Amino acid sequence: MEGYASKEYRMQRVNEGTSLSAMIRGRRVGITGRRPAGLKNRAEFEEFVDSNGGFFDNNTNHWDNMTLVIGDKNSPSAKMRRAKMVNAIIVPADKL
Repeated sequence: MEGYASKEYRMQRVNEGTSLSAMIRGRRVGITGRRPAGLKNRAEFEEFVDSNGGFFDNNTNHWDNMTLVIGDKNSPSAKMRRAKMVNAIIVPADKL
């Protein structure tokens, strides 16, 4: 059923099932690795961030200690290394 649900319905479900929308509000948000369950692709994740008062920005040069990064803390990726270096707020996608 979820696969056939409208984008609006999926976004509403993500909002209801997590506190992600509250965490996003007023923050720069980046992502590395998997997106939160319920969102089909990164473009939909970007739209979700924007519609919840956040600012999607995957440019790690803009990240700081107030940036919310969705990703695996144990990832060896350059994005995750940068997130740790600037003390960004890191939230695993599977915890949302």
